[in-house]
Amino acid sequence: MVGVNIALGTSMRSVAIAALLIGALGAPLGCVEADLPTDDPTAPRGDGKADGTELQRIVVTGFGPYQHVTENESGETAKLLGATQLAGATIEYRILEVSPEAIDAFIAEMEIVKPAVIISLGYEGVSQLEERPQNRLESGGNGLGAAWAGRPVVEGAPAELKTDLPTDVVDQALKSFGFRRKIKTARLDRDYEPTHDGYICNYLAYQLSVTFGEAPATAAGFFHVNSRRVADQLRAVMVAVAEHQRAR
Repeated sequence: MVGVNIALGTSMRSVAIAALLIGALGAPLGCVEADLPTDDPTAPRGDGKADGTELQRIVVTGFGPYQHVTENESGETAKLLGATQLAGATIEYRILEVSPEAIDAFIAEMEIVKPAVIISLGYEGVSQLEERPQNRLESGGNGLGAAWAGRPVVEGAPAELKTDLPTDVVDQALKSFGFRRKIKTARLDRDYEPTHDGYICNYLAYQLSVTFGEAPATAAGFFHVNSRRVADQLRAVMVAVAEHQRAR
């Protein structure tokens, strides 16, 4: 995928030029240093660092179509997060194909670019932070022609890992929503249970933990979402984790 990072001014001419550039490149990637619309009027906004120092890079991913699902809620939610504006940062979104190969390619790229934050999303009936991904991929397929055999995610790696996201920071961000909170975590919800289905979501969650768990410059983790209506809560988490990384 091609990332496009365009700093827009306030004039309509600048907006039009940016739109033409994005259309010409066909980039399925969002970036934040533009005056992009969001569904949340309270979303943080800013124009980045004025002193020319390097912008903090944040990457959000969702999945594309699979089986009978043509409009994946995780991908739609990633788009909403990608439209967030945060001072001093660029926020990109990626729509990943539902396959181990696509995930492997994404992880390899992230090892090179080393973003400050990676938040990946997948669809499930309950929205929650996946705090304990497992080292297993069950045999299956995406229903669109791709199939894979069962195997460990990473040969010789631990059977289970913790999420690389700072769970205390995530919990604090979510607690601020009070009774409106929809995203579960282990400490905030007594009925929390990790989704151990061995499907592609777990594959990505484990890859993030095993790859970035020993890399303090990057905080990476995976959430299941059941609706794009949790975008405001994920946005709060994303901002909090970005601030945590900036302070390290």
